[in-house]
Amino acid sequence: MSTEILDARAESVRLSFLAEHPKALDAAVAHVDGATFKVTTAGVACLAVILDGGTRVEFTMTEPEPGRPLVRPLVAAPEVAPLPVADLFDVNRERGRIVKTHLEPLRHLAEQLRLRTRNVATSHSDEVARLGGLVPTDAVDATYRPINYTTTVRRMSREAVETVALLEDLRHVLAEAEAYRRAVGPRLRDAQVALATARSGVDNLAAVPSLVNLGELAVDRYAQAEVNQDDLGDRLDTLRRAVEEAQSLLIRFEEATRIHASAMLETARRFTMATATVTLARLRAEAQAVRVVSEAEMLATEAASRVGVTAPTIAWPADLLEPPRLG
Repeated sequence: MSTEILDARAESVRLSFLAEHPKALDAAVAHVDGATFKVTTAGVACLAVILDGGTRVEFTMTEPEPGRPLVRPLVAAPEVAPLPVADLFDVNRERGRIVKTHLEPLRHLAEQLRLRTRNVATSHSDEVARLGGLVPTDAVDATYRPINYTTTVRRMSREAVETVALLEDLRHVLAEAEAYRRAVGPRLRDAQVALATARSGVDNLAAVPSLVNLGELAVDRYAQAEVNQDDLGDRLDTLRRAVEEAQSLLIRFEEATRIHASAMLETARRFTMATATVTLARLRAEAQAVRVVSEAEMLATEAASRVGVTAPTIAWPADLLEPPRLG
């Protein structure tokens, strides 16, 4: 595997790790073997294995203690595809490349972000209210027992992280698509000029094209080349319109993602506070229930009083969760 490929994969692993751990400022990535990399940062180390041909990555914590594997989408490294060499420009190759490499990923990411942000409220307070309604802290089941929404809140927070990663991917894909369109457009025009020149005939042997199809009607070869060029031009126009539409939506996606991320953080903290409040109330009730004179203490008190002896009394502190002492 070439150094360029390894460096690109290592950068993708690093970006995926930072998306998974937003509090980490940076991470070091070292190649171990094959598709396995080691990620280290601030006393934490894990192994990262690239899966499914480079679409997902599996993180397994190794330090400070082993953890369970966690599979997440692999964030693409922000790089612009190398420009095709002018004398190797292939219209048929570019017709397929423009769809698979640029148009399909752009459409996929835009649709995923649309689905993720379509229900986001237009303000922080409204979004907090919407998210809070999904995990009500006072909900009970059929037996009037409180419903535990811990798993639901964790899933919602994970989806918020994934939405941010999708937004970053969309920015990268948009930049790559626009760079590709600007690079291929002039080459397509050069190919169209070359086709028109070939149709008009050549003046010397140096300008004679390949003779591998000698005997076929030149008009047929030229017609097929023109069809391919027209198709590539149409696909470039489609890519241009897709980029323009996605650019106009990107601002709205960014605003919705910011509102959702901030509201999700507040919702998670509100849920933590509510859970702690319920737990502390239960602990206080249990602590209050133990502040009684036990039957054993009453019998021992009776025995001691009959023989004229005593013992230190129990001192209960004001804090219900603080243990008592003899005093």
